[in-house]
Parts: sequence; C-alpha cells; structure tokens
Amino acid sequence: FFRGSLRLDPQHVDALCHVSIVYHSAERWSDLESAARRYIALRPDEEVGYFGLGCALAALDRLDEAASAFRDALRVQPDSIESAENLGAVLREAERLRALT
Repeated sequence: FFRGSLRLDPQHVDALCHVSIVYHSAERWSDLESAARRYIALRPDEEVGYFGLGCALAALDRLDEAASAFRDALRVQPDSIESAENLGAVLREAERLRALT
C-alpha cells in the first residue's frame, strides 16, 4: 500500500515513514538507507529521517557514517534518548573495532 502511494506521490512523507518502518522490520538496510535519505531531503528538520539513516548505516557496518547521522538527529532533536543511545552504541562499537586492528 505505502509503496503504491509513493509511486503516485514520491514526496508523500507519511507513506515514506511507514515504508521505512517496514524496511527496518524486514532488515532491508539498503532500502531503509534510501528511504531515510529521501525523507531527509523532504524534511531536513525532523529527527526521524536521520535516526532511520543511522540505524541503516550501523546495520551496514558503516559506523562513522551512522555516528554522523545520529549526531544530525540530535542536532534537530537534542532530547532524543533513542538517538543518543544509538550514537553511544555506534561509537563504542567503532572504538572496539579500532582496538582490534
């Protein structure tokens, strides 16, 4: 349903948000990355796009990019506990991996 809505109106942010949730649940990380980037282009002042992008990039092991996305989420929504927790987790994992090399 939501993908059909997006075919009719690629800028339908509610449909884009819902399809992003589906991609996250299905662990379709590349699709989530693409949807999050589209959302950010439409609504750069909302946390949800940056949060989704950070989740996708973290799952794709692109930790530095994920950290940047979570920082952007906190820039627009400084009190976001989820973004702060995910940023911390990504930074810890990146540090752990650096210590192994």
